[in-house]
Formats: sequence, C-alpha cells, structure tokens
Amino acid sequence: MEQESIFRQGSASLLFSGSGTIPVIDRPKKELYYIDKLRKRKINMEKDLLDVIKSSINEILAGLYDSVRIIEVKTHDQYVLTPSGKIEKQDIFCHEFWDRDDPCKNCVARRSQKAKGIQEKVEVYHNKVYLVVGLPIADGEYIIEIVKDITELVTAREEIMFQCEVLRAQLEQVAQTAYVDALTGIWNRRYIEERFPGVLHKADSLGKKVAVFMVDIDHFKVVNDTYGHTNGDEVLRRVARILQRGIRGQDAAVRYGGEEFCVILYDVSEEVAVQIAERIREQISREEIIIEERKVRVTVSIGVAFGEPGISVEKLLATADRRLYRGKELGRNRVVWRDE
Repeated sequence: MEQESIFRQGSASLLFSGSGTIPVIDRPKKELYYIDKLRKRKINMEKDLLDVIKSSINEILAGLYDSVRIIEVKTHDQYVLTPSGKIEKQDIFCHEFWDRDDPCKNCVARRSQKAKGIQEKVEVYHNKVYLVVGLPIADGEYIIEIVKDITELVTAREEIMFQCEVLRAQLEQVAQTAYVDALTGIWNRRYIEERFPGVLHKADSLGKKVAVFMVDIDHFKVVNDTYGHTNGDEVLRRVARILQRGIRGQDAAVRYGGEEFCVILYDVSEEVAVQIAERIREQISREEIIIEERKVRVTVSIGVAFGEPGISVEKLLATADRRLYRGKELGRNRVVWRDE
C-alpha cells in the first residue's frame, strides 16, 4: 500500500502519494476554486460563441449582398470586411468605387450621417442597377454601406440595357437638382453642408489651396421695401450670374441664404483670390438693373478666408463671415481679406 503524507499550509493541504500530488482544499476554498473554474469555462464558451456568430454574420452578408463596406464620412476613406472578420482599409476613396473623381452628388453616407438613420439610393454602373443602403455607426462618423445588384429584379433585362443610360442621366439630374437653388440656378447651401467637407479634405491632402468668399448685397432690404420682392428676386438672379461668370469651372458659386452668397475657389493663391473678389465686386457695382423704368445699381461686401492644413469648413466660413461684417462696418462695397 502506497504511503501518503499530508502537508498543511494555511487552510489548504497537499496530499502526497505515490501517484503524485492532489490538492486537498478546505470547504470555503473548494467553493471558490470551482466557481473560478466555471467562470473561466463560461468565458471560453462565450468567446467561441462570438467567433461562431461573427463568422456566420460574415457568411450571411456575403451571401445576401455584393459588397459590404465601411465609409469614414469626413475623409471618404473605404474599409472592407474580410472573410476572417477583419476590417481592412482600401487604397481608394468610396466614390472611386463607382469610377468617380469627386464625391457622389447623392452621397448616401453623408445623407445617412445627416439623417442619423438608414438612407438608400440607386446607382447605375456598367449597365447594372445597384441598391445602396447606408447605416450610421459610431455616432455617425462611419457608415456601413451595403451594395446589392438589383438588375435581375427589373422586369426585362433588354429594357434595362436600353434604359440604363437614360436612368443614369435622370438620377444625375435629380441629384443635381437637390443641390441647385431654384431662384438663381447656382448651388444651394446643401452643397456646402454635404459636398464641400469632402472636397476640402481632398484639396488638403493634395496640397491645393482653397479660398472662400462670403458675399452680401448691401442694403438689400431697401431694394425689397422700395421695389417689392419680385424685383428683389431679379437682383438676386443678376448677382448670382455675375458670381458664376466671374469664376472658373472648377470653382463653385453658392446661394448661402437670403441675399448672402458664398464663392469657393480651388487651387488658387491668396493674391489671385483677392483679385477675383475685387473684380466681382466691381462688376456688380457697375451692373445696371432696370426696375420700373429706373436704372438701379447695388453693391456687395465681401469677406475672404483662406484654407490651411486641417482647417474645418465651419472655421473657414466663420473667418470669411467675420471679415464680411468688418467690411460692412468700414462702409460697405469693399473686400476684406485679412483681420486688421
């Protein structure tokens, strides 16, 4: 018969026998021992279950949709879910997925962020029709975007092939209309809210300089009160046309609200930007508008701000707006491009 001996330490004991060492645990310690053992087993089971769930979700998404990606709204960077469940950053911006150089005019990621909920759009690409659904996550900084080919859901493929270009043109027109001011025909404020942040980030990353004008018609209330809102609208249209004519195709003229406009110049030096602002101001002041058989002239005050690395849209607009109102204080009909 094997010899056994017991060595005691505190409230626990070790039983030595010929076959090895066996823990002999007092009752309170014994309960804690088994509780800890069960806890560790539960953690392992939960981890295994989460791995199974993650793998299953990836398989389901891959089976249901043609593409599942994560979009960073501010930068337009694109990430994808790999079959192993990892998230990998791609080398292209999200709009380049659709062979576009600039952010989509009907960007579902920006719309989902603004709406704080699911948004949808339809894209026509390479003679196929896709449903694109955006779902905001991480307080709206990122959007889960799923893409589904719905071409086969349309009644006749031959009709689709015939109508694809027509549909794409219509979608582009609808998206364009959403960003156009109905009165003046130039961009509306939505352009600044939804498209300008991405364009500013792209210009920053490419080392391109951006300039912003805030333009306000001086004493516009007097024009409205004297000649009525219909004639006031004609003044707004005339100013908008001068702004549009005074910039390049790569730039943007925006009706910001009321009698206030915004001009965005891309890839321009500070000196040239100020020259453009002065030329626009002079052209508006010389423009004759016939109202009730009378020649009416208006003037504008312009505040200019310049982009710098990392600057936000809000700060850029605030700087231009502050300089605009400094121009008002100095007597109106002038361009202010620096803080005095």
